[in-house]
Amino acid sequence: MESRSSDPRGRWTLLGFVGLGLILYGPSLGIGYLSDDFLYLAALEEGFGPLLGHLTVDSNPRMIRPLSAIGWLLSPVPGGAGLQHLLSLFLHVAAAWLVFRLVASRGPADGGSPSRQATLCGLLFLACPLLTEPVLWLSAAPDLWATGLALGAVALLRFATPFGLFGSVFLFAGALLAKESVVVLPLIVLCWWLAERDSLPAGRLVFASGVLGAAAATYLIGRWWLFGGLGGYLDASGRSIAAGFDLVTYLRNLGLQLPWRLLMPWKRSGVWWLPVAGLSVGLLAWLGVRARLWRVLTQSGDRRRFFYLVAAFGASTLPVAPVLSVDVDHGGGRLIYFPLAVGLVGCGRLLGALPERDRRAVTAPLVVLLLGWMVALSANTRSWRAAGREVGETLDHLQANASQWSPGTTVWVDGHDSWHGAYVWRNGFDFALRRVGLEPRRPWRLGTLARAPEALADGSLGRSVFQIARVADGEWADRTECYRALAAVAGPPLAQFEVGANLAVHEFEVRVDGGLPAVAVFVRSEDPVSGHLWWLHDGIPRFNPTERRAFRSDLQRPGVLALPAVSGQGDYLRIGLELAPESTGAVSGVEVVAAPPACGRS
Repeated sequence: MESRSSDPRGRWTLLGFVGLGLILYGPSLGIGYLSDDFLYLAALEEGFGPLLGHLTVDSNPRMIRPLSAIGWLLSPVPGGAGLQHLLSLFLHVAAAWLVFRLVASRGPADGGSPSRQATLCGLLFLACPLLTEPVLWLSAAPDLWATGLALGAVALLRFATPFGLFGSVFLFAGALLAKESVVVLPLIVLCWWLAERDSLPAGRLVFASGVLGAAAATYLIGRWWLFGGLGGYLDASGRSIAAGFDLVTYLRNLGLQLPWRLLMPWKRSGVWWLPVAGLSVGLLAWLGVRARLWRVLTQSGDRRRFFYLVAAFGASTLPVAPVLSVDVDHGGGRLIYFPLAVGLVGCGRLLGALPERDRRAVTAPLVVLLLGWMVALSANTRSWRAAGREVGETLDHLQANASQWSPGTTVWVDGHDSWHGAYVWRNGFDFALRRVGLEPRRPWRLGTLARAPEALADGSLGRSVFQIARVADGEWADRTECYRALAAVAGPPLAQFEVGANLAVHEFEVRVDGGLPAVAVFVRSEDPVSGHLWWLHDGIPRFNPTERRAFRSDLQRPGVLALPAVSGQGDYLRIGLELAPESTGAVSGVEVVAAPPACGRS
């Protein structure tokens, strides 16, 4: 390995990785800060200590990730957001490069130089279209740090020196302080050795697995002492969500959902899902035939290798098993960042063990797959750029128009929690206002008047309470009259639905006229209720939080609840209603009606 690492071809390959990374993600480096990023910035404004506290003892979810504070130290520098995004990109390139090196270091069976398949596996990780979230959302940077350091720790184990082992443990400790999801690395190393034990030094790697395992155990003990348990995400009762782990859901998401997302790498593929999935299946079949992968089932050595490489991938998903899910808009992509790196290393080693003829034969299918993923990735980054524009334009608009609102006025700003899988505001609205010098909550509120139905009843709407919305890039509209009209909407509903008792989530499909300007949704309830409404236009394969609004019922007019207008596009809408736990069972039905003309004007 030492001699190959100095090969000039390796340096050119590294430059190629960097260049491709800049081509794929370069247009998105200027998106700035989004959603939860503003919470980290607010903590840093109080000092480095509060930032570390936000990443450790004062964290929610409960975590120990102080290493990721390094990136946030760039924020006070001029152009700090761009520098942080550039750092994230280089961390992603480094992780992809390490995927390549870990495949190449195994080498082909005949001992030749690093194969094309090693390079292609690294490039596939670099261009994977499911990974826009960890690369472009700065709050997800811990996944980049942890994965890169963990892969680097494995790479150092190849050096038969005390420095290699010491360096490996040091990098692994850093990875654990970046994110806990790599705690299973010792088990992964052991699985990789079992898969390749005929060609790798047994004593050193087994010993190294034990040393890394001791480091992982020390980390887990410290975490238990600090949090009084595993920490992580907590449920409503304050327990770790790991206590409610559902094995069936985990296996379904791992065995069905994740492969389906890889077959359908475009966000919101819509009516194109069938040809895209068909092409993906055909490409994988082509790859399997060219590599003659049926050999795995017929030769004991290949079966053993395949089993342990799959076991390594399965082990990499265990820390995120309770929350493992990637929705149709690739929300949750950060959860599979480390597992996909492990999986591609395994795929590369499986292909690298093939005879020379078979290795050459799989190059063409892998190149086609890479090109397809590059196109899909370029499309998937658009939503993050749109999220960046919404945040930037919203802050600019509020700064420019702050003087027109009197101190006693409340202005509701219609903004997205997420947009096509890109987090826009989430928990960061008030912190973002504070960062640009606007005092939060005076008079600004994020959301719609569906969260303040009392304004429809007490006459304050249009006098001291207003609704504004960003209707297009750079265009804003006053939607106050829309909500005033919604309060008096009448006429037969487009659709009515009964709601089953004791269910928190409900989905409905509504036929609409393609020319209909807007629809409104009303919830029938005898008691106050609250929750979220989601909706999708036709052509989307499944319901997801592309459009998401919070609501609560009108305490003075129980049984009638006006929700935000929905632009009519296409022939039907798919609507989802999620009720808060205390509201489950309180709703008897839902009505969808044509909204008044005032709601259709921009």
